[in-house]
Amino acid sequence: DVHKFERYPITAQRAATVEAVFPPNIDMRTLIAEPYRVEQRVDTHGMFRVVDVPQALRLMRHPEAPGRYVIGVKDAFLPENTGVYAVRFGQGKAEVERADAPADLVVDVTTLAQLTLGFAPLDTLRMRPDVEVRGNEETLRAVFVKKDCYFADYF
Repeated sequence: DVHKFERYPITAQRAATVEAVFPPNIDMRTLIAEPYRVEQRVDTHGMFRVVDVPQALRLMRHPEAPGRYVIGVKDAFLPENTGVYAVRFGQGKAEVERADAPADLVVDVTTLAQLTLGFAPLDTLRMRPDVEVRGNEETLRAVFVKKDCYFADYF
């Protein structure tokens, strides 16, 4: 049960340990009246993978205003995912097609999964060596934003 709290008795030093599972957007310090000695550990147990790049790009949430970007994807496990994709979006829909054009963004399929789900914003993920932002940065920042994600179904 993800809402289970394991409580331990308060010691003479008035310390307590609480173990709980929270969505990553909730800072546990905000739930404690006097959070001057709070330590928080983050464990990521979720696993996700893109198995159909065009469908993943179509299904992700895009801005309402029309726009376009080109993304290059590398996938060593499923070579059919590897390629360059042009994405046109607007009014809640996205059209995706393979393209023979320079990519605005080049990522591996693992990073693509994180970007499409909103696990982290592009500005954070671009610090990784496998992410290349080559242009169209304003659009890419508007598309690949951090979203509240909560995976409580572990396998």
